[in-house]
Amino acid sequence: MMTNTMTTTERKSRNTGAFTLVEILVVSVITAALVAAVVTSEVARLKKGYRDAEDHTLTEIQSDMIASLDSGDFVNRNIFPYADTPATMTPTNFYSSVDTVYTQTSAADWFAKIATMRGTTFTTAAPTRYSQPQLAVILFNRYQRSRIVIACPLNEANQQRFLVCSLLEDPAKLQMPAYNGTDNWFEAVWNMDWTNSSNTVPGYIASLMSASQVTAWNGSNGVSLLPAFRVVKVTVPKFTFVVSNTSTINNAYVYYNNDLNSFVSLAGSGPTTSPPILQGRLLHIYTGQTQGSAILYYQRWLRKNEDITLQ
Repeated sequence: MMTNTMTTTERKSRNTGAFTLVEILVVSVITAALVAAVVTSEVARLKKGYRDAEDHTLTEIQSDMIASLDSGDFVNRNIFPYADTPATMTPTNFYSSVDTVYTQTSAADWFAKIATMRGTTFTTAAPTRYSQPQLAVILFNRYQRSRIVIACPLNEANQQRFLVCSLLEDPAKLQMPAYNGTDNWFEAVWNMDWTNSSNTVPGYIASLMSASQVTAWNGSNGVSLLPAFRVVKVTVPKFTFVVSNTSTINNAYVYYNNDLNSFVSLAGSGPTTSPPILQGRLLHIYTGQTQGSAILYYQRWLRKNEDITLQ
C-alpha cells in the first residue's frame, strides 16, 4: 500500500509558484509609490513648461513696451503716457486685478496698444477668446486670468518702473490681492523673488489676504506656491536736457511729448534745464524772435542726457 507523503523540500518547491498576501501588499505599496513619484514628477515638469512659456510671453510684452517708447503716437501705440506727458494726453489704461472682467476694448488699453504695435487690428468688443482672440492671446494666460501691467505710483526722478504680472494657477486655488495703488503693494511685488519656492508671501501682500489664502500660498514642507506668480520688471530711464541760449536775439521754443508749450528759453537767458523725461520722447527746439516765426533748430529722440547750446 502506497502512502501520499510529501517531504519538506517538495512542499517548499510547490509553494514557490505563488505569492503570499504580505508579498502582494508590499508590491502594491511599492508600485503605488512609484506611480505617485512619476505623476508628481510629470506634474512638476508640466508646470515648469507652463511657467517657462508664460515667462516668454511676458518678456515679449516687455519688449513691445520698450519698442513703443519710440512712437510719438501716444493714443494708439506708446504705452507710456504717464508721469511726464501733457495733461491733455489720454493716459494708458492699466488694470489692477488678475481677475478683471472686461466688457469692452479701448484704444488706450495697454493690451490694445501691444496689439497695434504687433500690427493687429481690433474693435471695441470685449477682448475675449471668442470675440477678439487676437487680444485675448495677449491679455489672458492658460488659466484665463488677466496679465496685468502696473506702473510704480511714485513719479521717480531718474526712472519709471513697471511690473508685468501673471498668476498661473486656478482661481479656485490661489488669489492675488488687486493692486491698491500704493507704493507698498508695488514694492512688495518688485522686491520679492517669486521664482524661489523657499520664499513665503511678502508681509504687505499677506496682510491683504485671508488666513486661508496665506496658507495656500505658503504651501507645506517649506515649498510655497510663489512661483505661480510670474513677474517681469520693466525699468525705463529718465533723462534731462539743458538748453543754453547764448543768442542775443533769438528765443528757443522747446517742445517734447507732442506738447507745443513745453517751455521757452529766452534770448541770452543762459542754461535752462528740463524736468526728467522718459526715454524716447521726441525733442524739438525752434529758434526765432517770436514763436510764429521760429524755425526748427534741433530735433532728436531723447536717449541720454543732453546739453544743447544755441548761438
